[in-house]
Amino acid sequence: MIARKLKWLAGVAAGAFACIGCGSASQSTPQPDGGAAEAPAICDGSAGARLRIFVEPQNARELRGSIVRVENGYPSLMIDGSCGYWIGGGWIEDPMTRDLGWRQGHLDAALEQELRMLVDLGNLASLQDCMTNTVTDASTRSLRAATSRARCIQGGPHFEAAWSWATRNAPDLWRQGVPLNGGIRVEAISLHAGDDSNAYVWPSGMPLAALILPDNEGSNQSSSGVSSLITDTERAQALRALRDQYIADRTASPGLFFDGQKMTDEDNTSATVFMRDQLPYEDNTGLLPFSDAPASAAP
Repeated sequence: MIARKLKWLAGVAAGAFACIGCGSASQSTPQPDGGAAEAPAICDGSAGARLRIFVEPQNARELRGSIVRVENGYPSLMIDGSCGYWIGGGWIEDPMTRDLGWRQGHLDAALEQELRMLVDLGNLASLQDCMTNTVTDASTRSLRAATSRARCIQGGPHFEAAWSWATRNAPDLWRQGVPLNGGIRVEAISLHAGDDSNAYVWPSGMPLAALILPDNEGSNQSSSGVSSLITDTERAQALRALRDQYIADRTASPGLFFDGQKMTDEDNTSATVFMRDQLPYEDNTGLLPFSDAPASAAP
């Protein structure tokens, strides 16, 4: 059963990554149309998110109850007005990228200028030169700002130039970033049938049963924005340590684990748990800005 489960997960991961690198081999950097007017600065000193670059999640293809890991895109990068960036897993090759914690860093002036030459925040639609999709089950790639967005499965020269900036630089941004240490978001579901793996000990004083999403008709286990936020510093740190241990254990012995971390609390309640770091600028449901950026034609 575990072997079949891992085979299925490998198929999901392959589909999710099918188009992340589209166009990354291109060395050309065509500029968006729109005249000679200078594009607005990305790092303009304002307080708030300025640009998001991510692959849109396909919740139906994710494990039920695990959406918290991918609800803000997978992979995903966000840049704010002070050139701070936050980056999730998925830009690097690692079978555990969905579980890896987000990292933060600072975008240097040269990278910001290079990106600014490719991306006009006020007119991202100028990048949407999408081509007819020929990739089965490929995900939609998205660049979003407050007033505009561009979405393509397979892009033309303008979209691919902007996307290639991310695929080219994101691995280094990931490696240079530092882990987050704020709150942590959690989703829990009932144990997978047949999961006889060893359980990790859930932190005391926080009943696990209260976090388990219902498993019934109309359940929200495949919905975004349904996680629970844990802000207590000590408990959040304990959960990060447990997540790190799970990643290390599963990396060393992948065949011994299902996807999702098996936890048992002091009341002997067990559940499969998924986690993601709390992010700056997320709303009270855990979702990042620009999910409602003005619509453009379907990719």
